[in-house]
Amino acid sequence: QTNWYLKFKRDSESRMRRQGLVLLLIALLHSWCGCADDAALRAVVTRLLEAYLVASNPLGAPNFGGHVFCPFYLYEPLERISADDDADSRIHAKAYAWVLCGEVDAQGEVLAGSSTAMAYTLACSPDESACEVTAQAKPRSGSKYSESVRALFPESLVKEVLGGQPDAMPRTALHDAAKAYFASAPAPAPNYEL
Repeated sequence: QTNWYLKFKRDSESRMRRQGLVLLLIALLHSWCGCADDAALRAVVTRLLEAYLVASNPLGAPNFGGHVFCPFYLYEPLERISADDDADSRIHAKAYAWVLCGEVDAQGEVLAGSSTAMAYTLACSPDESACEVTAQAKPRSGSKYSESVRALFPESLVKEVLGGQPDAMPRTALHDAAKAYFASAPAPAPNYEL
């Protein structure tokens, strides 16, 4: 009976060491490939694209007296890429997004708009706390659309991009962004001129 107990104890300890080693190996691989930081990088990239789309305003200046909004859907995954310059210590990545831009008036009416898939090249600080857009590309229109999507996007995203606006992006995304903005915007001053 004692031999059985010692054998069980020895086997259990050996199994626990193997499991611990496997978990340690998984953790090391996870941190080595940068996967552990993907959620943090994704949050930084999301904030960057929000600010970038407001600043770059793909539709141009509002033409009809409304406000331009550009909600977007960020596709998975973010692709880490190597820098062209070995002296560049920044982390480089490619992000893929479906961007829906529209000019909306205070009553929620869409005055103009367009949507497209975009490919962005980013450079991030080594700690991934800040990123900048270094290049952007969008598929060509017309008969070259499908061919250019295949050239710009990874194979894993081609079918989804060719399918149009992602299901995960609500059809009301533009209206939702406008509603949130106009709800928090100060009311215009009353006009007392007669």
